[in-house]
Amino acid sequence: MKKSTTTKTVVVLARIQFKSDPRKVCYLVRSSNGVDQYTTCLFDGFATGCSCPATNGKCYHRCQVEALEQERTRNAAQAKTELASIPLTPVVNDCRQNPSTRATDMVLQSAKRRQSAPLAGASRGFSLMR
Repeated sequence: MKKSTTTKTVVVLARIQFKSDPRKVCYLVRSSNGVDQYTTCLFDGFATGCSCPATNGKCYHRCQVEALEQERTRNAAQAKTELASIPLTPVVNDCRQNPSTRATDMVLQSAKRRQSAPLAGASRGFSLMR
């Protein structure tokens, strides 16, 4: 009788990258029973340890987390090259205009907006005195 094997997939709960050494990465993964959590650590993209009770030294957590990390670094490198290929457009600011003139223009524009805004359905301006 042939025994059927089911492939287990890793469910990643968290990824921790150490600030002191970014080559050190730990993944918090859920176990296959859905209750326990294990920590799988990598150094420079290669799995160095897992807290699961597997005795063969190469559990499925290590294999799949290594593949996830390789895919992540590959996608990050690709995104970095795509980002570098986007041309930057310089921001042109018209500095030749006098700042006081700009301020006056802004005040005039806000006054026009205020006059055109409805005030509680009335078309008259605001007044404290009747």
